[in-house]
Amino acid sequence: MTGNPDDAEVNIQPSFVLAGGGTDNDDAMRWMLTRAKGGDVLVLRASGSNGYNNYFFNELGIHVHSVETILFKNRSASSDPYVLDRIRNAEIIFIAGGDQTRYYDYWSGTETGELLKTICKNRTKVVGGTSAGMMILGNLVYAPVGPGVTSTEALGNPYHPNLLNIEYNTFMETGIFANTIFDTHFDDRSRDGRLLVFLAKAAFERNIRARAIACNESTAVCIDENNKAIVFGNTPQYPEYAYFLEVNCEDDWKPDSLTDGMNVHWSTSNGNTVISQRIKGDQTGIAKFDLNTWKAIEDSDDQYWQINNGVVQKIPTENIECRLIPSSNDDSNNHTTFVFPNPTDSIVYFPKAEFVELITIDGIKLHACKNVSQIDVSFCKPGEYVLKLTIDGVTKSNILIKK
Repeated sequence: MTGNPDDAEVNIQPSFVLAGGGTDNDDAMRWMLTRAKGGDVLVLRASGSNGYNNYFFNELGIHVHSVETILFKNRSASSDPYVLDRIRNAEIIFIAGGDQTRYYDYWSGTETGELLKTICKNRTKVVGGTSAGMMILGNLVYAPVGPGVTSTEALGNPYHPNLLNIEYNTFMETGIFANTIFDTHFDDRSRDGRLLVFLAKAAFERNIRARAIACNESTAVCIDENNKAIVFGNTPQYPEYAYFLEVNCEDDWKPDSLTDGMNVHWSTSNGNTVISQRIKGDQTGIAKFDLNTWKAIEDSDDQYWQINNGVVQKIPTENIECRLIPSSNDDSNNHTTFVFPNPTDSIVYFPKAEFVELITIDGIKLHACKNVSQIDVSFCKPGEYVLKLTIDGVTKSNILIKK
């Protein structure tokens, strides 16, 4: 513990900070501390020491009430009353780097894991992570039993022994990260191939049209309460980028097959299998990406990515034709509504709407509400429904599939 051990009582700005590993980006960490309004910082880790205490408390020039590091040495620590109390009372939860598998093994299905899940789902704190600490925050989590798989290994065999542990929707349930997997140290370790294979496996094995966020080292994506993302980096000194990937909305979006011991092949008829939007990090603190629409606010380098017989192919484009499954066939205006996850079995998320109606296909109104960005449809029977959203005065009807 560094600083005041008493609990601070402050009003924070809930946020997420996704850092790509390597040297921490000072601008991103200052942004994170500022969002806590002088509150308490809790660093969680499963290896290493308390190096973040002095960094957060003294070196960044942002006042915080305290910084405490808790080192988990086993799974039983996840039920320790002191640990749970510190998590509840902290304004910032920051997960250090290390081994995401250890985090998953120690936390999944425990009181700590459920508490972190609730915090992230309800967005009640500032939550950040770097390297393994970023990867564990995804809705889909790669948690290998052995060494992390390389791109060469993954592209050559989708069932490589180091590629067997992708956890689907079992840990975090954050709405804006629905069906999203994270990767770190991205360009430095040439992880584009393995990330594509992660997406291919989600599509082929689980029928998930997934997304991904990947960060280079010393790059951080900082997401505010409105789901707008700043990308911090020290460009032009270093090639610091964040990548926002999504499987395209072609009819033939899934791989035809994935075979043990065989090269991965994943290419749609139009060659636009996965859309990549690359955002350059800088020090401006200006929002560059909107997670509500999965679309760049500032300029991005756009490419189509695919896998051709074990080889990653990247095709530059200036005209991305479709983004994350527009849920409406109505083209009467230019306001596209994004509803996710779709299909869903419970909560569905969308940009904040002034008015929402859930209607059966034959026109029976089931639910209506105002000024929300999500609804729970778990009470509905499986099937198709109409979700009418009024956003910025424009009403659109979206087909929603209840699993």
